[in-house]
Amino acid sequence: MDTKEIIDKLTSREVDGIRESGWYIIRNSQNSEVIDPLVPYIEEISSKTQNLKLGGGFASNNRFAEYAVKIVSYYASQTGCSCGVFPEIGLDLDPKEEYNNVNILETQRIENKWVDYYIVSCKKCGQNYKVFERDGHWVFYEWKKLSTTSGHKTLRG
Repeated sequence: MDTKEIIDKLTSREVDGIRESGWYIIRNSQNSEVIDPLVPYIEEISSKTQNLKLGGGFASNNRFAEYAVKIVSYYASQTGCSCGVFPEIGLDLDPKEEYNNVNILETQRIENKWVDYYIVSCKKCGQNYKVFERDGHWVFYEWKKLSTTSGHKTLRG
C-alpha cells in the first residue's frame, strides 16, 4: 500500500478502508519507510479521523484510526524508538508476529496450558516489555514497559 492509498483509505470515513489502512500502519509501526512519509499528513489524518462512528461489538473499530494517528504522531515527535507506542496501541499486537520486531525472551503459562504473559525485547533498541495475553471474545494483549534495575525487571509506571 503506498502513502496516497493509506491516506485516502484512512480518511475515507468508511469502516473497511479505515480498518485496512489503520491495520497496515499498526503492522508497520516499526517500519520507518512506511510511517515517515505519512508524517507530513498528520494534521489532515488527525482531523479527518475525528468523531468516527465505526461500530464494533467488543472493541471499537475506531481504534484502527486512533492507533494509526498515535503511531504517526509518535514518529512526528521523534521521542525515541517506535516501540514506545506499543503500550498505547498493543490491544491487537500479537508479540509472536514478526512485524512487531521483538524477540520473545520468556513465556509464562498458567497450568502449563494458557499463556499468561511474554517477556519480549525490541530488536531495534532492546527495550523490554511484559505482554499479557488475554482471551475474551478474541485474543488481545496488554503491553507494559519494563525497566531493568540491579538485574531485576520492574514495571515502569
